Amino acid sequence: MRFAEQDSLLLPWRLRDFGNHNLLRILIIAG
Repeated sequence: MRFAEQDSLLLPWRLRDFGNHNLLRILIIAG
């Protein structure tokens, strides 16, 4: 139960990091 709570709290951070990686990749490809 506690693991699930921590995972749900960490998930937004993982998604934000994933989005940042995609933005960097797009900028590098576009550049």
